[in-house]
Amino acid sequence: MHKIAINIKVVLFSCTEKSVLVFLHKDALPKGEPLIDESIDGAVKRIVQKTAGIQLKDDYIEQLYTYSSLEKGIRQVTVTYYVLIPYFCFHDSAYSFWHELSHVKIIHAEKKIIDYAVQRLQWKLEYTNVVYSLLQEQFTLGDLQRIYEAILNKSLDKRNFRKKILSLKLLKPTSSIRKGEKSRPARLYSFIKRHPVITNIFS
Repeated sequence: MHKIAINIKVVLFSCTEKSVLVFLHKDALPKGEPLIDESIDGAVKRIVQKTAGIQLKDDYIEQLYTYSSLEKGIRQVTVTYYVLIPYFCFHDSAYSFWHELSHVKIIHAEKKIIDYAVQRLQWKLEYTNVVYSLLQEQFTLGDLQRIYEAILNKSLDKRNFRKKILSLKLLKPTSSIRKGEKSRPARLYSFIKRHPVITNIFS
């Protein structure tokens, strides 16, 4: 019977209006081992807090997959996750650890994890509201569309996107208006539910 060691690797995503960002700690994905009395999800939150300085609350967390290898008589089991956080919550000291997805230079094994996490996230956007985890509490419809476009890596028709999103009853208008931009003042919206909801975003 081989000894078993459990390792956790986390793909931490955020998003600007133009690009998807991934967090790298010492040019690698955040990683660690669960404590004896700690759940795997609890370990993910602790690892993110320790490496990125971010305390996860209602941020979206999903397990990707698990793989194992035998090294020096020890069965190494690695559990991979991805986490979505809004861009505004970074600490100033952490900005240098965030990299545009297209510029990431990392070992092949971890690049495969990131690539699969991106694919899973793209799929998830098609039938859930998990994009809430990448936005502030209040946002414009333009903000929302740009996040979708950055992740899906394609342009969306403004009129059709807004018509579809508003028809799904996922958002509620607030009493606030954003001013000071090049375009006319824009109404701010918020998600009715800041937890995963299944819906047909692009049906």
